[in-house]
Amino acid sequence: MKKIFIDLEMTPVAASKLPSGGSLRSEVIEIGAVALDERNNVIGSFDEFVRPVHTDHVADNITGLTGIGTEQVAQAAPFTEVFPRFLEWCGPVCTFYAWSRNDQAQLIKECDDKGIDADKQLRGWKDFQEIFVRKFGYERRMSLSAAITLAGLDFKGRPHSALADAENTAALYQYTKQPAFRNLTVALRENRRALTVSLGNLFDLAGLAV
Repeated sequence: MKKIFIDLEMTPVAASKLPSGGSLRSEVIEIGAVALDERNNVIGSFDEFVRPVHTDHVADNITGLTGIGTEQVAQAAPFTEVFPRFLEWCGPVCTFYAWSRNDQAQLIKECDDKGIDADKQLRGWKDFQEIFVRKFGYERRMSLSAAITLAGLDFKGRPHSALADAENTAALYQYTKQPAFRNLTVALRENRRALTVSLGNLFDLAGLAV
């Protein structure tokens, strides 16, 4: 089955700009995605800016973070056009992966806000952040760039570019399928266990001090 690695960039929307009772607090301004085939080879990519409809500008801090300015999204199509186009690009049978569940939650709210019926496509997503950290026995979440560094890979492109983040998430997934990744997880688990034992001995000895 084809795997789709997706990332979104968003800009905040003032509550006063939303219909009464609306839960949407941000609007998508870029959708980036990478498709892998059953052998985990890259077979395509998708990248489009999206014009928000509840605000007429991209917040300055979002521009600083993503490099996306108001002028870029002003010329783009709205979500009601871009998202169906994205789903058509994905095809009818695929599994979605994202770094955390935030993007899935955003799409559910935005589809509801804009009258798009995509309930089937928005169910059953995989949180690759959770999957990745669990392989190391970690409980705390980590950023995508930190995970890339932990794996010994180089981050390609600009962080917080939707396509670059999707590409790096897909590359990290590909790496987890290699023997080198299993060796890394084993080594890190052993190092953590050794450190825990050493600290435990240290505390035991400290308790004996006069």
